[in-house]
Amino acid sequence: MLPACTVAGQILAEAPDVQLLVTSRAPLHLSGEREYQVSPLELPDPLRVVKPELLSQYDSVAFFIHRAQAVRSGFHITSENATAIAEICVRLDGLPLAIELAAARSRILPPEALLRRLTRGLDLLTGGARDLPSRQQTLDATIEWSYRLLTVEEQRLFTRLAVFAGGCTFEAAETVCDPDGELGIDVFEGVCSLVEKTLLRQEEGSQAEPRVSMLETIREYALVRLESSGEGEELRRRHADHFLDLAEQAAEELRGASESQWLERLEAEHNNLRAALAWSSAANATELQLRIAGALWLYWFGRGYLSEGRGWLEQALEASGNELPRARANALMATASLMLAQGDFDPMKALAEESLALLEELGDPLGMERSLTLLGHAALHEGKPSSARPRYEQSVALARRLDDKWSLARALNNLGDLAAFYQDDLDRGVEVWQEALALCRQLGNADMTGSVLSNLGFAALTRQQQDEAERLFRESLELFWSLGGKIGIGYNLEGLAAVAVSGREAERAARLLGAADASREEIGVRLDPYEERVHEQSVASVRKELAETVFATVHQEGRAMSLEQAVAYALGGR
Repeated sequence: MLPACTVAGQILAEAPDVQLLVTSRAPLHLSGEREYQVSPLELPDPLRVVKPELLSQYDSVAFFIHRAQAVRSGFHITSENATAIAEICVRLDGLPLAIELAAARSRILPPEALLRRLTRGLDLLTGGARDLPSRQQTLDATIEWSYRLLTVEEQRLFTRLAVFAGGCTFEAAETVCDPDGELGIDVFEGVCSLVEKTLLRQEEGSQAEPRVSMLETIREYALVRLESSGEGEELRRRHADHFLDLAEQAAEELRGASESQWLERLEAEHNNLRAALAWSSAANATELQLRIAGALWLYWFGRGYLSEGRGWLEQALEASGNELPRARANALMATASLMLAQGDFDPMKALAEESLALLEELGDPLGMERSLTLLGHAALHEGKPSSARPRYEQSVALARRLDDKWSLARALNNLGDLAAFYQDDLDRGVEVWQEALALCRQLGNADMTGSVLSNLGFAALTRQQQDEAERLFRESLELFWSLGGKIGIGYNLEGLAAVAVSGREAERAARLLGAADASREEIGVRLDPYEERVHEQSVASVRKELAETVFATVHQEGRAMSLEQAVAYALGGR
């Protein structure tokens, strides 16, 4: 199309009332041109259960059904094949040609079998209509045609960008794809050109960190090209090094006022982080694997990826043996922290003891503070609060000496828990929490602030200060919701359920209890002994107020809420 620009420009200049509608893989860059990006077909959410008749309202699903019926007259969407059809459309990015080629295979393959074959690659997508140009008879040929129209430098950049899973920022593209400036093209200009040619797409992201990504169907083609270029391993190492730097920077930033922005940034890079961990594992890059995994525990904890994070950490620890003591000690602490949230106390204690021994040898007092905290938790869960106390007090003393405000706030929060909930010294607990809260406010760290507020809420409930407890739980819940902190959200749903119990609002309490149960089950988190006791008391009180059938119905209503609906309900007041 581009050689026609001159003629099109002349027509528009000499006949001002003429309008041209042009379809092209790239803009013509004429004055007066207005671009309208043609997006892929609308996709359903494959994780959401939707009735077949509602699924067919999505353009991609409707198109698949229409083209499948062209080759198999009896084809129709059913409750049995609906999920597979939706996943096929998502797997193919909603691209009409890809969906048409896949649907053509419905002559022989039912949707479930078709999906299984698609997950092994896109070689199945051939056999387009013979009256179409050859480039439209297979998906690979279509992408190949676009690739051949690129300059050599653009082709190299395009294949290198395939190393990113889930897109990347411009900064990451420059760092990974051309760190030495040997590519022969400015990366920013090259990325812009690939966006114009629709081989990349610009994502909605923060203004500070604009992102680009490839459709997975296009990325699969580019990955084949990357491997055949011989650059695959080098690009993957540079990719893993870049995301190690990001993870370790995030580990510090998540302790401060910019926590929310960094959680969002890591969420956007989650697939890249997974790819870096997977490559470092496969390449036996043990230190890289340990350091990335050890740096991400606060993110995994904050966003509720407990099992996934623990899996990566345990894999890295197994691969490392007794080598790399500093990286290993940090990974041990990270794994123990996730085990604690999941209620696996015996292995948690063993890892905390191993990490403490390593850190004492290394002379790392900050690491020792964190290990001592974990051992205090272990003693508490063994029913030995008197053994937990010296561990927590040592943690507080080390954090004070190091002037680490985040660690001190966390250590004080634990010490307050011990006094108030396990040693019947509520006044002492509140005093310690108030000191912790002042530090949290000073730091501007929402997660730690929310944790302390939640504890103060339970203290207010114990003192029968229902209005104060509700205020504290609501503030804490709002903070955790702003962070996407699923564990903290669940605790505050539990707290507001206890407030509803104290106000004799049994149905509200039952709904909140159901929502709290569902949120915990989704991420695999366990209540600690005090929280378990409060939960059991709330359930028992509500069951006394409601008939069993009513309790079961209302509790299920709470369980069925999405997390967003549950938070809105909890914050909606009485």
